[in-house]
Amino acid sequence: MRLRTNIFLWVALASVVPLTALALGALAYSELLYRRGIEREIASTLGAVVAEMDRRLLFERE
Repeated sequence: MRLRTNIFLWVALASVVPLTALALGALAYSELLYRRGIEREIASTLGAVVAEMDRRLLFERE
C-alpha cells in the first residue's frame, strides 16, 4: 500500500508541476500580447488627438 501511495504522489507531482509552469507561461505570454496591443492603441489614439489639436491651432492662427 505504501508503494502504491508513493508512486501516486510522484506521478501527481511530476504532472502537476510542468502543467502549472505551462499555464503560468501561457498567462505571461497572453498578458504581454495584451499589453502590446493596448500600447499600440493608446499610441495611435494619442497621435490622432495631437494631429487634431495641431489642425485646430493652425485654423485658429489663420
